[in-house]
Amino acid sequence: MPDWAKLFFYRTHDSTEAGLVITKSEVPMTLVEIKFSTTPKVSRGFHIASKDLGTQNHYAICPVEKSFPSL
Repeated sequence: MPDWAKLFFYRTHDSTEAGLVITKSEVPMTLVEIKFSTTPKVSRGFHIASKDLGTQNHYAICPVEKSFPSL
């Protein structure tokens, strides 16, 4: 990880959550969904978190052989 990157877990009081938020100078830059399923689905909370935080980069990490569809 670059020195500028800070890692956070995101969760709101209504249980919206995202597995990993990467910030630069306290500005959310990247949102990452981490799934252990071989048939993953990006959660509704991931999309809400993306809107809440205004992130531009979105990724899913999961144990599949082919790339995950664009988020």
